[in-house]
Amino acid sequence: MEGVLQHSDFEALVGQSFVFTREGINEEILGKLIIAEKSDRKTTPDQMRIPFAIEFQLSLEHCLPQGTYSISHERLKAKNLFFVPVGKDEGGWYMEACFN
Repeated sequence: MEGVLQHSDFEALVGQSFVFTREGINEEILGKLIIAEKSDRKTTPDQMRIPFAIEFQLSLEHCLPQGTYSISHERLKAKNLFFVPVGKDEGGWYMEACFN
């Protein structure tokens, strides 16, 4: 997978674990990809991709602040992505990244 990330890069990985890392965090944090969803917004011919969002579930012990994290998976080279926390429930914390 090279170049611009696409929805298809994540779609087949839903349900699988990724490793989150960031400078200043001294541990690798696992997050399970739970959503890879295309936007239903209309696109223009000059757009690089169809907009989409990905959401990860982290454990209750890992409340990460909004910011850039490196995520990696055995089928995906490490990528630096900007994540926003979007909620918490009994299953853990949820982090989302959007792509336009």
